[in-house]
Amino acid sequence: MSLPALTDWEVTSRSLHRAAQLLGTLRMLLLSHVPNYLELAIKIKPEGLSTDLLPGGSEVILDFQQGAMVVQSAAGDSFCIPLAGHNTVTLFEALLEALNATGLTILLADRKDSALPQPDKPDDLVPFAFDPQTASDYATVLYTMFTGAARFRARLTGTMTPLVVWPEHFDMSFLWFAGDQADENSPHMNFGFAPYSLGFEQPYLYAYVWPLPDGYRATQLPPQASWHSEGWKGIVVPYHEIAAVDDPALLVEDICLAIYAILLPLIQSRTLARQR
Repeated sequence: MSLPALTDWEVTSRSLHRAAQLLGTLRMLLLSHVPNYLELAIKIKPEGLSTDLLPGGSEVILDFQQGAMVVQSAAGDSFCIPLAGHNTVTLFEALLEALNATGLTILLADRKDSALPQPDKPDDLVPFAFDPQTASDYATVLYTMFTGAARFRARLTGTMTPLVVWPEHFDMSFLWFAGDQADENSPHMNFGFAPYSLGFEQPYLYAYVWPLPDGYRATQLPPQASWHSEGWKGIVVPYHEIAAVDDPALLVEDICLAIYAILLPLIQSRTLARQR
């Protein structure tokens, strides 16, 4: 089944992005640092995004379909906080109040001030604004992209990071490492899906390899893909090329496999050169 077109969705995407950053803030406050900054990474769910289980067993879910933050305690209690009527500062305060019932406020008490959204930042005071249908559509889009990318990831061997959403850029991605060293300074490929970025107002699938040979430009690409070289270098597939087909998840899986086959020789040659 084809996916929604996501036209005129800039306001909705920015609001969802700002709300998602609060999930990353909670994880940063409550979890210890781990390699590749995975303490910030957000879990993908059919209805949206989640902090995953936090200390004590509670969970905070950004439900795109409801347009709300949902706080679920380990005891089964649930608190729903609609985004409508809030800005970043007031939403975070409402989250802390809801988390008080789970016992997490005590853990947050001595750390929250450093991460609390600052009222002097103009964006933090802008009320959340979004179209409910568009937000719900994006939940479907994101989980479909996740399904295709996760199936592709399951076909790989070697060391990889989880497939997650990053709060800073709101993109979903994972790293595949060419060797046993699993950090961003080791040779790797990155496969991901971004809802937007500078120069891209519409979502896109992307992939890149690091380090990239000087002057390299991919030419034999899947028909939906193109080489991107402005700001960063890699392969881009516009969302509209994926959305219109009958099985978008399968297309994502197939495109990623094709791109992997194209980029693998590059990273293998670079890895061998580093080992000599």
